[in-house]
Amino acid sequence: MDWLKLVLNTIDIVLFVYFSAAALYFIVMTIAGFFRYRHPASEIEEMRRIAVLIPAYKEDNIIVNTARKACEQTYPAELFKVFVIADSLQNDTLAALQKTKAGVIEVSFEKRTKAKALSAAVHSIEPGFEVALIIDADNEMENNFLEEINNSFNRGFVAVQGHRVAKNLNNSMAILDAMSEEVNNHLFRKSHQVLGLSAALIGSGMAFDFKIFSEIIADVDSVAEDKEIEFSLLKSGYRIDYLHDVYIFDEKTQRSVDFVNQRSRWLGMQLVSLKKYFFSGFYHLFTRLNIDYFDRAMQMMLPPRILAVGFLSILVFTEAVIRFLIPSTNQIFIIPFGCWLMLWAFSILVIAFSIPRRLYNRKSMAALLSIPKGFMLMVLALFKSKGATKEFVHTRHHVVSQHDEEKNKPD
Repeated sequence: MDWLKLVLNTIDIVLFVYFSAAALYFIVMTIAGFFRYRHPASEIEEMRRIAVLIPAYKEDNIIVNTARKACEQTYPAELFKVFVIADSLQNDTLAALQKTKAGVIEVSFEKRTKAKALSAAVHSIEPGFEVALIIDADNEMENNFLEEINNSFNRGFVAVQGHRVAKNLNNSMAILDAMSEEVNNHLFRKSHQVLGLSAALIGSGMAFDFKIFSEIIADVDSVAEDKEIEFSLLKSGYRIDYLHDVYIFDEKTQRSVDFVNQRSRWLGMQLVSLKKYFFSGFYHLFTRLNIDYFDRAMQMMLPPRILAVGFLSILVFTEAVIRFLIPSTNQIFIIPFGCWLMLWAFSILVIAFSIPRRLYNRKSMAALLSIPKGFMLMVLALFKSKGATKEFVHTRHHVVSQHDEEKNKPD
């Protein structure tokens, strides 16, 4: 019986320490995210040439509209050009793209990744561009997006992430996905900026110094291109800016199968990044005082919020039942039940306070009833994550314009 008690105590302590450390990190970032960050005034007023790169794989139903909208920026027309990186698009789509102001770069790969498409593009377009902006085929930028990106570079940054928000809130799955993204915006971008740390990249709505980006992307051979780019930048000592008030609209997942495929890829990328950068993070912290690199490496250990809340809910409920039905087990568990209950409550509050007020409405409250389903889908995604990074998985998009759905622009 002593060995059983030792095993249970060890598991109890390890799980409590892990979830407590994660909760403490999230609590600090939640609080920091409530403060407003004001960008310092730039000392220069340079207007850079910007290449807008849109990888498009079998996105025939939306890419023409996306390209057309991307060309409507208020930035001087002679200083930016939109390039559609066309992979497996139909001939009619290619013909329609030729009628827009966008350039078309056709690519084809036996084993495709977004990184390969981007690398092919930056090494084939005409020279002279100073900034590379990457958006997805379903993204829609605000008309002043390029101006604000340029302003960030005038402040001395070589990498910047825009504020990605949902352009569709048409079902419960899309609403939960929108909430999840805003929680991440609060915890990993806005809060970090307030604390003087580097913001996390998100895969689209991100811009880079063209030369630096072309050098980094040439060496990326992974479906986790945003993480590879991010770690390369942080390792070199660059800080990533975040534009909280500059929006790019992104289609949220509407089907369970897309949700599982997307999350399994994200979880797989997180596990791969954890193995690759965990010890490197400590090395760069102690040898170069690179806090940004260390912070990002440690983020790979953090559990996704819905998984953390789900597992803690199951653990708290199970332990409560065991303690009630078998009172003698109170002597076995070394962590007081009240501590677990407090940890569970904090994990919920972190999410609740990180969701912006505009998403607290009747439809959103109804969507919260789908959280148990979301948790089960995340568990399924966790089991599928091991092989999710080995091949490119395409998520089809359907929402043509953010004006087609309920507009989700923040107030």
